[in-house]
Amino acid sequence: MGYSLTTLASRADSIPPKNRAWGFMPFSVRSNTVPGPHPLQPRRKNRPAATKTVSGIPYWPSRDPIEEDGGMNLYGFVGNDGVDSFDSLGLWKDLGRNTYEAEKGDKLTSLAKKLSHNSKDSPCLWPVKSGDRKLFNRWGNMPDRWAKDDTCPGDQYDAGNLATPSPSATSMQVLVARDLKGQYVGIFPGLGYTSPNEVATRIRSISNEGRTPISSLVVAGHGGPSGMGAQKGPTFNVASITSLDKEPTFDRATKKKGPLRCWFSRDSQARFSGCDTDVLAHGFANQVLRKGALSFGTNQTIGTGTRADRTPGMWLGPIISADGKLIGWKQQALDYYNNKAWAKYPGQL
Repeated sequence: MGYSLTTLASRADSIPPKNRAWGFMPFSVRSNTVPGPHPLQPRRKNRPAATKTVSGIPYWPSRDPIEEDGGMNLYGFVGNDGVDSFDSLGLWKDLGRNTYEAEKGDKLTSLAKKLSHNSKDSPCLWPVKSGDRKLFNRWGNMPDRWAKDDTCPGDQYDAGNLATPSPSATSMQVLVARDLKGQYVGIFPGLGYTSPNEVATRIRSISNEGRTPISSLVVAGHGGPSGMGAQKGPTFNVASITSLDKEPTFDRATKKKGPLRCWFSRDSQARFSGCDTDVLAHGFANQVLRKGALSFGTNQTIGTGTRADRTPGMWLGPIISADGKLIGWKQQALDYYNNKAWAKYPGQL
């Protein structure tokens, strides 16, 4: 929406252009006070209700950055559809269902920053419609604008990946050590086996590279500084998933596919259940998860199972016999989720 000068005053020429009146002023231009918003005065959600004065002449404290590009109708806003649309960001028009339409001067990074407080999330915005769509060219010049972090009025983007909770979010639980199934069946009943060297590709498949971001990830098995897996053999580690990352492109974005940061929702939680998985959890938080997400790993040797009341439990402090066999635990049947063994790391992307 653009605000245009509607009332000319004899003293208007004395006001610098950037401070001249914008909007309908129904009261005398010589008044030094503003009685409050007039019922006919055009308003936006981000417009201040009061005005300031220069030599007794009222004016808006700020100009609309799109100027008159909003149309000649001073009383029109959000495409003249105030029932179904609203402009909560001041520029990007909210069409509902996580879809936003650009107005003059809008940037993809500005939309990402408004929604997730992080401009680096802009590659997780999916193109929906081009503002300069042509008969035989669906996207017009939108690919060029996308590459330059630019838009034209009418460009539309799906921001569902940035929403919390994401409307298309999914979950994933995998067991990477067959011999531990009995210890986890009472904690994660739906846990299924996946080979450690296939966990990363399965994450890519389930997340659809951002179309259906993962909001909850559980990886259970034997752990250690090198990753997670069986007692012998390949392991799942951070490098195995970061190696699948791809640079963002417009073509991939139209298919709702983005870089690795888009594969997990902004409020995602990743839990690595095994012995000494804090190194894996820390690296996962630093290189995979966005700010707002959490990664959990253990800082010691653990045992898992079901407690007497059939709730998830954890055992700490293994007691080892002279011949190297486990004969007991110093701390038994603790609450699985709430005990000192868990280390928590916030996402850093």
